[in-house]
Amino acid sequence: MTLFLPALKNLACMTGLVAVLSFTGNIPTFAAEMPSVLTGLVGSWRGNGTARAQSGGTNENVSCKARYTDMEADESLRVEVTCAGLNAKGTLVGFIEYGAGTSDFVGNWYQNWSTSEGEENGSLTGTISSNKIRMNVSAAGTVRARLDIQLTNANQHSVNMIGIVDGVEEQGMNITFRR
Repeated sequence: MTLFLPALKNLACMTGLVAVLSFTGNIPTFAAEMPSVLTGLVGSWRGNGTARAQSGGTNENVSCKARYTDMEADESLRVEVTCAGLNAKGTLVGFIEYGAGTSDFVGNWYQNWSTSEGEENGSLTGTISSNKIRMNVSAAGTVRARLDIQLTNANQHSVNMIGIVDGVEEQGMNITFRR
């Protein structure tokens, strides 16, 4: 396993993309107007940053492409992200659905990796504030990552992830995206 792959893999738990990936999930449907932080993300982005396999470990540079698409009459956001580092490339497709009159959301994700780590899927839950999305990313019923997406302005947002391995927060990833 490469140094950064676990952190990159956990980022993909929320944010990762290839057109050949196809995902359909059983997500509850809410009637709500899309919150401004989500509308601010709609479009294509490129990002760079670092991934760390464990707490205190060495950072490795990664680059990412992201596309956020408004889906189903402003009721959900499709997230497609590809991230690559020195030894691996990962892709993810995810959907965020939000509740009417609340700041809560639910969603599903699917990822695929160029290494033996292969495919995986799961769910996500979280809250939305005026400029930040906070979420717990789960697979097989276990929280695998905590993720924050912060919209800085119309042309920049950041993704900060803490990966959880065997119940211990030890991996990380920090990416800054720009249009």
